[in-house]
Amino acid sequence: MSQGTTQQPARSRLRRAVGVVSHRFAVGLLILIPVVLTVVILQFAFEFLDGLLGPLLSTALGRDIPGVGLVALLLIMLLTGVLALSGAARSVSRWMERILAAIPVVGTIYGIGKKMTGSFAGSSSDGAGFNRVVLVEYPRDGVWSMGFLTGFTRVDGELHAFVYLPTAPMPNSGWIALIEAARVYDTDLSTQDAMQTVLSSGISNPESITRRPLRELQEAPSNA
Repeated sequence: MSQGTTQQPARSRLRRAVGVVSHRFAVGLLILIPVVLTVVILQFAFEFLDGLLGPLLSTALGRDIPGVGLVALLLIMLLTGVLALSGAARSVSRWMERILAAIPVVGTIYGIGKKMTGSFAGSSSDGAGFNRVVLVEYPRDGVWSMGFLTGFTRVDGELHAFVYLPTAPMPNSGWIALIEAARVYDTDLSTQDAMQTVLSSGISNPESITRRPLRELQEAPSNA
């Protein structure tokens, strides 16, 4: 009887100790997961960007210097930006664009890449692109999906919108939906808000979303 009574407090203390350790472990895990994910993503980005010019420069220099490819790429981007602001460089740039556009396959790839960068930069002529977050009632009524408005077309005279619907948690994959424009709504969300929501699978989400009909519905002339 005395031995059993002595063992009960010991077991209780052991359970409390295990509970405390488990709680501390869970808290540490939750803190470290986003840190590890950030490091992994940054490492992937560094290796990818450094690998574009790194091997070529390492061969030219005769030794491997980690990061030299990334530094060279950043310098090229800076130099390109500086030259692009000068009048002479703009003429050369337009001349090169015409040459690239005239080359089969290359011209198509270059045109798509230019349109995509323009949409990210917000310079798309129709205001569409990855800087315009929309909501669509898709894939069925009552279910809303967040996407990016990428363009417009007409189907049997009716205005339709191309919407890119990213998949979580990696927005680089997804699918294109061609939806009647009246069923697509502009939002007050920024691209950063949308990306955070997708990357976190909805864990990091906006407190509220305001939707409104597309402005193109009022601007577009009716087609009888």
